[in-house]
Amino acid sequence: MAEIGVSEPEEARNRAVRSCRKCGELRDYPGRCRACIRAHNRAYYAKNKGTLLAKSRKWHEANRDRANAYARGRATINLDEHRARNRAKMARWRAKNAEAVRKKRRSYYASDPQRHCAYTLKWCRANPEKAAAQAAKRRAQRRQATPRWADLAVMTLIYAEAARLTRASGIRHDVDHIVPLISTAVCGLHVPWNLRVVTRTENQAKGNRFSPVLSFAEN
Repeated sequence: MAEIGVSEPEEARNRAVRSCRKCGELRDYPGRCRACIRAHNRAYYAKNKGTLLAKSRKWHEANRDRANAYARGRATINLDEHRARNRAKMARWRAKNAEAVRKKRRSYYASDPQRHCAYTLKWCRANPEKAAAQAAKRRAQRRQATPRWADLAVMTLIYAEAARLTRASGIRHDVDHIVPLISTAVCGLHVPWNLRVVTRTENQAKGNRFSPVLSFAEN
């Protein structure tokens, strides 16, 4: 039924103006609804991602000072809230893209292990309390994973072999736990047959993951 004082053709025109051109949903503004606009933008970005990223990089390179000033201005509005929001956002992204994160880290370690070691050493010197806390946590985990019957003499020889290889080759070697001491899938013991000598790059790339394919015979 037409509104009082409004003819039926005019009401139809008003309704058409207030309807989304794509899904037909009524809204209080002309054009498409917000949901359709967001869907369109996502599809356009996915289709033209390479071009848009290249254009964005080119603009940032040409307007570096302006872009940095804008980013600093937004961050200083509410620094604590900004940091918390970014941490939560990155945590969600890393959880969603865990395999991509692992591949990127492995690639980074393999591309320049010396640079990574230098960065780690610099961080430890700048954050001695955090480095000490991590080392203490690792020692506690190792103690809890070491049974009384473990052959400490044999394990000492394995660690000595890692040190010898480091001196002989000039490449840092570590003792890796084949089955990680702490992992979401499985937890191993700190015993001789769960140890192997590998380069630091291999050890850091492996992290606390365990592959059943890995043979204990490698020891």
